[in-house]
Amino acid sequence: MAVSPKTVASYSSSEYSDTQGGENGQPPRTTSSSGTETERDSVSLLLKTRTGGGATEDARAAEEPLKAGSQSSGSPSSGSDAGFDFDLGLSTPTQRPCSPLPFAPAISSPLNPASSASASSASPEGKEAQASDETQANTNRPRAAAGRQHIALPLPPRPPYLRTAQIKSTPDLLGQRASDTPLTLHDLGTDYTRYFNPFSDGASTPSRSRRTSLSERRSHGKLRGAPRTTTPPPPLPPTNPFLTPTPSATGLSHLYDAEKNVSFIDDRLTAPYEEKGLASWPLVCDQDEADDEMHMPRDDDDLKFKPKIRDHFTPDSIASTIGLAFMIVGLSFIFIGLPVLSAVGIIDYNSAYGMPLSMFPNPWRPQVWATVNNKKYPLLANIRTGLIDPDTPEAAKTKTGEFGDEYVLVFSDEFNESNRTFYEGDDPYFFAPDIWYGATRDREWYDPDAVTTSDGTLQLRLEEFFNHDLMFRSGMLNSWNQLCFKGGIFEVSVSLPGPAGIPGLWPGAWTMGNLGRPGYLSTTEGLWPYTYQACDAGITPNQSSYDGLSYLPGQRLNSCTCPGEDHPTPGTGRGAPEIDIIEVGANNMGLPIATQSYQVAPFDVNWYPNYNYTAFPDRRLSGYNTYTGGPFQQAISATTILNRDWYDNKQYQRYSFEYVPGEGKDAFISWKVGDQTMFMLDGRAVGENGNIKARQIAQEPMSIILNLGLSDNWTWISWKDLIFPTIMRFDYIRWYQKKGEEMVTCDPPGFETTEYIKKHPKAYNNVNHTTWDHTGYGWPKHKLNKFQYIRDVTGNAGTYDSLWLKTFPIFGPHNPNITCGRGAYPLHNAATIQTATIPAGSSVGFMVSGPWYEGDSQSYIYHEGPGQVFLSKLPDDVPGLVEYDGSGEFFKIHYVGPANRTTWATEGQLSIDFVIPAATPSGDYLMRVEQWFPSADLGQSQWFVSCAHVRIVGGGVGTPGPMVRFPNLLLSEDSPSVWFQTPGDLELYVEPLPEVWEG
Repeated sequence: MAVSPKTVASYSSSEYSDTQGGENGQPPRTTSSSGTETERDSVSLLLKTRTGGGATEDARAAEEPLKAGSQSSGSPSSGSDAGFDFDLGLSTPTQRPCSPLPFAPAISSPLNPASSASASSASPEGKEAQASDETQANTNRPRAAAGRQHIALPLPPRPPYLRTAQIKSTPDLLGQRASDTPLTLHDLGTDYTRYFNPFSDGASTPSRSRRTSLSERRSHGKLRGAPRTTTPPPPLPPTNPFLTPTPSATGLSHLYDAEKNVSFIDDRLTAPYEEKGLASWPLVCDQDEADDEMHMPRDDDDLKFKPKIRDHFTPDSIASTIGLAFMIVGLSFIFIGLPVLSAVGIIDYNSAYGMPLSMFPNPWRPQVWATVNNKKYPLLANIRTGLIDPDTPEAAKTKTGEFGDEYVLVFSDEFNESNRTFYEGDDPYFFAPDIWYGATRDREWYDPDAVTTSDGTLQLRLEEFFNHDLMFRSGMLNSWNQLCFKGGIFEVSVSLPGPAGIPGLWPGAWTMGNLGRPGYLSTTEGLWPYTYQACDAGITPNQSSYDGLSYLPGQRLNSCTCPGEDHPTPGTGRGAPEIDIIEVGANNMGLPIATQSYQVAPFDVNWYPNYNYTAFPDRRLSGYNTYTGGPFQQAISATTILNRDWYDNKQYQRYSFEYVPGEGKDAFISWKVGDQTMFMLDGRAVGENGNIKARQIAQEPMSIILNLGLSDNWTWISWKDLIFPTIMRFDYIRWYQKKGEEMVTCDPPGFETTEYIKKHPKAYNNVNHTTWDHTGYGWPKHKLNKFQYIRDVTGNAGTYDSLWLKTFPIFGPHNPNITCGRGAYPLHNAATIQTATIPAGSSVGFMVSGPWYEGDSQSYIYHEGPGQVFLSKLPDDVPGLVEYDGSGEFFKIHYVGPANRTTWATEGQLSIDFVIPAATPSGDYLMRVEQWFPSADLGQSQWFVSCAHVRIVGGGVGTPGPMVRFPNLLLSEDSPSVWFQTPGDLELYVEPLPEVWEG
């Protein structure tokens, strides 16, 4: 029976070849003497037509090399006769068995079971192939018979099987398998039944609860009964049939050299062999090894080795837990407990100081470890040792004042040392801040980099340099809280920044009271530019004016601050006045000018001082500045025309002021340019005026400020004419004081500042706080805004929290609240009210309360009408004024009525002032004040009433009277003193009863 042709190929591996192919990537070819190509270098393609059930003799001869080919170990040209056939076509069921597939493993595995195309050990060819494990003769492969095509590829020799048939525990892989049985893990020569099989059913799998399974014991028993052997190497794995062999590949394909007893390294499963053909160590073994339990997991390990509770309480684990607990507690105390305890003051600990010497043994003895050396180091050469610069000429160390007073130099800086820096802490006298000057909304950022010394001058550089969202950068230098003066002559030599006569730049040299830090708005709020000692409307918000005269919040540190309030020198009015040496600009005609001014608060009416006490020695050079002030400042100033050569480092000019602190004609300020006096004033120019008392020529210690600014609040800016960068240069700074009255300090007697500054770091160290309230310190209370001696009252809503509601009137003379006001008794402020001690014959006053709310202005007596004051002595049966309800007898000691036919005397006043009669007997009194509006409409009269606690001392022996009780039965709704029907003619008003007792 004819069958379809079948193509069979033999192949060998060139896996170990290191030799490259010939030209064009083709392997070199060698021709034998007979003109035929050798099997090593060539590929022969043989065709064979197979008919019937068997092969011809020629075919058998041609197939013989496939089953038992020989190889000459000494001939480099001999090919490998060990080969496998793989089917390239279709075959009939009667075809002969073929070799394993080229890409199939030599043996099956659970992941790659053997197929029908694998080698079959049951066929004759397979048996011959198994028997060909003996060393084969080295012969050349004969040509195949005609009609059959083979692909002949060289193969390395297969090492001989070395195992004897008696070994049963590792059966022969090829010789003892049934042809129809698939390869298993057991065929690999190792018993794997003792490993857990997750796919096995429980019935067929031996129990592994015992440490040795039945299969293990059986395997071990066979090993003990068998001769000592080693595991042979497995058969060669198939190689790639599509790789063309090279001469070197055939020579390096041997796995074992019998003469050298050396195995080539291969990626196949193999091991070195001994001279007798046995492996030098067993590749696999069924015997137990010492480390088996470390890497052979069992299915019941999770139960066998599950830790017991007692396993967690071993001595090691207990010690480790205790140690960990100690470590956590210790670290927590160091990093949490210690800082917290130190912060709250429970312990006094500061790691910066370490262990105090007093805790060392023998602390009175010098500690050797604490002594570095005993050398004495001189002061650094660039640190000055005195207030006067050594470079100052001798001739400049004295000066004569405006009125012939002799002055001596107390401080100077010539700036001759180049490249000085003025960051905080760099200089003992000056400091360049890193801030935006928000008070005047400048266009530049003040940066310490813009301040330095060069060519014997101090230089402030203004340039176009974008930073902090501003287009310009400049410099400011000040001596705040480092260098202060009170009184004397302040002189600077300056070359101004150009171009001259162009409006826009704001160069300045000025001084300010040390309680205000330049640029730190919270510190200047309520202090700049106050210089005031009175306790009246001048200290109140907006200066108690509704006409826009002042937008200032009031004098924060005034002279009438209540006891115990936050004040550096209680009883003294404090502030931060300003005296300017020069502020330079340009006038409308394009001429360079300088203003020299004194800035004060509270303000004169319309900011207009008394110019009768000012003087201009030469009106050709200087005159009055038309700007006299605004809602935030009053400026008494003069304007002086400057020389254009005094700019841009061409020439330097001296500018100065001389001042004597105080009040009245003996206090004064005079300004000079060079040696020429330009303007002067004395204390009377800022004396009593309108509703305020006299201001003083600055008595505060003054600090120095030098700056070069750019602001629309100074003048309009002519951008097209300005040139950047521009530099303001100072040749020197000098301060003189009267001989024998030198006082270079920030703490002059009675006007100390440094301790107060130290107690308020939030305000003085944080420029971002723009109001005093932002700092959290609060405004100190004063006598004009606190119920210190007055009984507190409620508003018309019955609460004590609104001062505005407390001002609502009481209607009618018989109102039950007419004695001391709504809610006055029992006392709401019984715990805080004080008793004022007043000598008989003294002047006393009741003042209108402070502003109703924050930001409001001070109120005056608003309603038209009279006022009266009564006294009621504490009854003998009442223990104190706090317990006195005011039901006793009163006598009248003061009445104020119409000032004239059309005006009441109380109208527009802050207080009702009076004198306690000298004959008044000493003792504790309830003092009652009332002011009312006598309405022209019946029943609409309004009363405003308060009571105070006073103790009169040094009194007389008079008998006060007549007496009256409240409600006042002497008055009724229709009394002419209550129902006043002719308000246009106050001469018709009748004083109410009782009469005034004058003593």
